[in-house]
Amino acid sequence: MEASTRLSITAKGEDELKHRLYKLSIRKRSVLVSLETPHTVAQVVERSVFQEDEILDEIRTLTGEGFVTMEGAEASPRHGDQQRGRFELNDAIVLSEAKYLLIDFCVDSFGTHAQTFADGIRVCKTAESLARSVETLAKAAEKQCPDRLPALFKIIQEINETAEQA
Repeated sequence: MEASTRLSITAKGEDELKHRLYKLSIRKRSVLVSLETPHTVAQVVERSVFQEDEILDEIRTLTGEGFVTMEGAEASPRHGDQQRGRFELNDAIVLSEAKYLLIDFCVDSFGTHAQTFADGIRVCKTAESLARSVETLAKAAEKQCPDRLPALFKIIQEINETAEQA
């Protein structure tokens, strides 16, 4: 991520700050607070109490989720990059809970065709392998039931929150 890329908070981000509608983590909220006036990526990182890589991940996630906009070198990320950021899993997730939620999503979204996806999720032994299954699942949902992508995104947020609690 370019240090000179300018970041601004969106209306959705302002709603989170004022009303906690989305119940974001402390790191994400700290980025939003720092953007009450627009800043560059370098300025946000410099002023943060968190590690640089953590803040950069949070900025990517907030951008993908529509809480923050970018202006400058990275203002128009490719769609695939945006999707990848939206559906990333934290390495410290509770794997069993994640599998349960994702299989439930498959059944709700794909009906009788859910078995293939569910089988792929069941065999995952690590967060990394599950993340690859989620990528496949997101691509299939985008093609077959794009109206279900917000639900998948919400499930990914829920799963990642299990890591923050663990």
